[in-house]
Amino acid sequence: MIDDLFCTTHPYRRKSGNVPSEIAGQAASFKSVVSVNACLQQSAIRGAIESAAMGGDPRLLGLWETDSADATTVEQYGRVRLHFFESGDLTYTICSDAVDQVMRLTYLVEGNTITTQQPSAPRQEKTQYAIEPDGRLALTHDGIVSRYRRIA
Repeated sequence: MIDDLFCTTHPYRRKSGNVPSEIAGQAASFKSVVSVNACLQQSAIRGAIESAAMGGDPRLLGLWETDSADATTVEQYGRVRLHFFESGDLTYTICSDAVDQVMRLTYLVEGNTITTQQPSAPRQEKTQYAIEPDGRLALTHDGIVSRYRRIA
């Protein structure tokens, strides 16, 4: 990719198709710097993801289910289970008498915001969360608050 970038953007390369030796040395140096920067960026991104998911709020980890005492949540979402894993994976299960529907997501925690993404339909969703004094998980999405109780 760096060669392609150099080939198409450098004026000597565009005109003649050849690169003078003094420019070729600069290109090699440029490639090294870009390669190092790319590795550092990937490492920083990977570290941020690991720290957000694994080092995020440990109170989220585990299995949560719709609080059956919260009529608004039951009416809006039905019986739902959320399973937060240390790895940054999240399963969202809509429970029914016939067949459960399971969605596999990934998540990141930043402050009091959970950002989820469904790999099969890529699009980020941001949800505010709080752990209430009674231990319930309160999620606010699109202005609707839903509450869940930890079951495992």
